[in-house]
Amino acid sequence: MSEFMKNIVAEVLNSNTKLVQSKSNPIKSNKHIKPTAAKEIVGVERPNYQKQKIEKRLAVLEEEQAETVFPSKNQSLNQASRTTLSTNTHNSRTFIEGSLANLIKMSLVQGNMYQKQPNAYAEAQSNVQLQKGKLIGKSKDDTYVWFFPTIHPNLQTYFHRTPSQQAVVVVTAQSCLPSQLFLLNAILREHSDLKYYICWDKSCSKPFKLELLCEDANRLEKIAKHIFQKIGNRSMKKIDSTFSHSPSAWLCKQLDITQTVQSVGVIEGIDYYGNLFLLDRFLKSKDSSNLAFKVEEKYLLVTGGPDKVEKAVLELRKECDRT
Repeated sequence: MSEFMKNIVAEVLNSNTKLVQSKSNPIKSNKHIKPTAAKEIVGVERPNYQKQKIEKRLAVLEEEQAETVFPSKNQSLNQASRTTLSTNTHNSRTFIEGSLANLIKMSLVQGNMYQKQPNAYAEAQSNVQLQKGKLIGKSKDDTYVWFFPTIHPNLQTYFHRTPSQQAVVVVTAQSCLPSQLFLLNAILREHSDLKYYICWDKSCSKPFKLELLCEDANRLEKIAKHIFQKIGNRSMKKIDSTFSHSPSAWLCKQLDITQTVQSVGVIEGIDYYGNLFLLDRFLKSKDSSNLAFKVEEKYLLVTGGPDKVEKAVLELRKECDRT
């Protein structure tokens, strides 16, 4: 054992002596030192890690340069997809934001409208409530036409039909005439939604009363003015005539015409015996075939074919003018 230690110490000393010699000035030394080659182990290859890392880095750099100059198909598609997706996302976001903005504005505007509508409706209703009834006119024969945009609740029971939230037109006359029925028949044909009450006596011994009701006050006021115009024209004549080519069942019932007729005409303004005198002259001088006559207290009815009735009414008017 001691011998082994001695050998180790000797080797260490020898190595130190060589180290000191190597540290001497190489310029002054004339000896050529040959490098010692590393001993190689047979059958075992030692990998060069630094070389491998350098090769990998160079390979990566070459690929990046190649992709920069000539990008691959997949990368181009991916880039295009990302660009398209980004554009679509931006457009969708812009569209959604614009739609939401418009929707918010619409909601705000509609909200304001809903808030204003009740006030506007209440104001319109209050304006209607403030409108007072008025007299449309009075004719020479004392026929009156009134118009009520609304009826005060305390007065509704005084009308023959309760005017709940409705405008009312009232027509009154001292006597009943067939022309009043003809006028109402024409109005009801044009304005079938009107409600009415009528008091008409075929003997013409009672006053005439008419009530027309409608929710549209403006339209009803126009109808009231039309009625007064017709009545005013009639009041200018002492004797008047009118006819209907196709009288309604309602008109025939009011005139007490029991049979179905094609046309009906009337001469009014003459008393009972004056109608007999007029009819006598007509029957003795004109063709009365296919005609029927009905003598009443203040008017004369003629029924039959449209052409025959119209011609007969004109001839009877001429006889009235001659007498």
